Amino acid sequence: MNASTAPQRLTLRINDVPHTLDAPATVADAVARIGAVAPYAVAVNRAFVPRSLHATRALADGDRVEVIRPVTGG
Repeated sequence: MNASTAPQRLTLRINDVPHTLDAPATVADAVARIGAVAPYAVAVNRAFVPRSLHATRALADGDRVEVIRPVTGG
């Protein structure tokens, strides 16, 4: 594979940890990368992304993805 046919790579932060994904990548790809198990909420660059958009919301190089689990207790 030469440079022109090599897949592009995105460098982003998921829960403040650097990750590299093949482009194009979506929120669903980022969530899968860390093995998140529902329930959780996701924000990209501090903006909430509804679950209905996870498979289509594209990520860009340098994005910050936060996968947040609910806190319970009493």
